[in-house]
Amino acid sequence: MRGLLRTRLAQLQLGADKVTLPLSALSGGERLKAALACVLWRREPAQLLLLDEPTNHLDLASTQAIESALAAFPGAMLVVSHDEAFYKV
Repeated sequence: MRGLLRTRLAQLQLGADKVTLPLSALSGGERLKAALACVLWRREPAQLLLLDEPTNHLDLASTQAIESALAAFPGAMLVVSHDEAFYKV
């Protein structure tokens, strides 16, 4: 189970060195990635995601990783973003 969790976090560009840190030690972008991992890959996935500027302050690789993860989300999403490229995906 831990191996799967680390794999999922790596898919969101959250490195293994961050896995054991408390949330207070993570940046805003890293917290977003951890929260998305919890929501996207729990036993019973959420049916609705509310995302407010999910790509703010993220580098291109992180944005692409989040786009890929969200593309597989089976539920509905309400996204507020100024990033036109993100919400067109």
